Parts: sequence; C-alpha cells; structure tokens
Amino acid sequence: MPMAEPMAEVAAAPAGEAVMAVGPFTVYFGFNSSSLDSAATALINSLASHKYANDELGYVILSGHTDRSGDAAYNEMLSDKRVMAVSDAFMAKGITARILSTFYGENRPAKATDDGAREPKNRRVEITLSR
Repeated sequence: MPMAEPMAEVAAAPAGEAVMAVGPFTVYFGFNSSSLDSAATALINSLASHKYANDELGYVILSGHTDRSGDAAYNEMLSDKRVMAVSDAFMAKGITARILSTFYGENRPAKATDDGAREPKNRRVEITLSR
C-alpha cells in the first residue's frame, strides 16, 4: 500500500500581524467555456491593482467550479481550465502576490441542482485576496 505524502507545513502569520483578506469575488463563465468575458476581465483588472495583489507576501486564492451538466471527470478538467484562465490573466497584469489555486469540478455548487442540470451560478471561479 503506498504511503501518503506528508502535509506541507503552513506558516503562521508573524506575531502581532492578523491575516487579512478581501473577497470572495466571483468570475462567471458561459456553458462549457473557460473564456473570460468583459465583466470578468474588468474584475480581474480591478483586483490586480489591489495592494494585496501587489505584495510579495500577498496571495491570490482561486477556486474553480462547474455546474452538474457533463460527467464529473470532464467537469473537474473544465474547472481547472477556468482557474488557469483567471490565473493567466492575473499573471499578465504583473502581480507580485503568489497565486494559489484549486478546482472542485461540480462538487461545491453555489446553487444545489440535480445531476445534469445547467446552472450559470455554478460555472465560476471565486477569487480571494489575502495578506
């Protein structure tokens, strides 16, 4: 039986400093798409100028999601593509914060639906900026 990899240690905030965050902000996607529309681009441009996005100790935290149409494996891959589209847009803006990303496919819907349902509110990437 293979051994599980050890969990990476997470550094605590320096003594006397509170962890601060803004968000989450949401970028929505069209059905079966990982393309950013003008509203998504405007939001990313705005967030890229935030002080946390331009801090070497800051983080841009991205989580990708899909609706429940399509099969689970495809939706997981699509949620990853959505996260990468948002990440690439932030990197193109030259931010200095570290980008952390994860993708959930259809597993964490914003709005509960039956399997196979198309739900625009579930086709999203959530963005949180942190320091």
